[in-house]
Amino acid sequence: MEGQSIVNVDEIHRAARFFAQANQRDLYGAGGSNAICADVQHKFLRIGVRCQAYPDAHIMMMSASLLKEGDVVLVVSHSGRTSDIKSAVELAKKNGAKIICITHSYHSPIAKLADFIICSPAPETPLLGRNASARILQLTLLDAFFVSVAQLNIGASEFKYAKNWRDC
Repeated sequence: MEGQSIVNVDEIHRAARFFAQANQRDLYGAGGSNAICADVQHKFLRIGVRCQAYPDAHIMMMSASLLKEGDVVLVVSHSGRTSDIKSAVELAKKNGAKIICITHSYHSPIAKLADFIICSPAPETPLLGRNASARILQLTLLDAFFVSVAQLNIGASEFKYAKNWRDC
């Protein structure tokens, strides 16, 4: 698997530790990346880790303006250069939030703002283009990130997952 050779597992674990301890956890993504943020929000809520995916750039900017030290933004951007997302990340960083970035390149503009970079280079396929491959890889990396966060307090994660499943 091409993606396997580039995954920095230690970076995933470092980012997971910070994410788990953060006061506020915001998720930023545009287009298909926003759907990925909604998916990861759902997973984390199942284990009682509250985070919020924002649906548009203006709401992301409002969120970023209120972030501070001890907060974190998980940003998903394949290109790493979407201007609206970059603006929100810049503001969040200026206000003291840590940035976890999932993007295709360590050298993308958004990655350069990040404290933790989870690289997701996706090959372009003739039929589906780059976006389909990118989404699959991003979802897989976020599943690994989710498991890393859950394992930090596995007893509580399992209890909350069972309660959530039973009650909902």
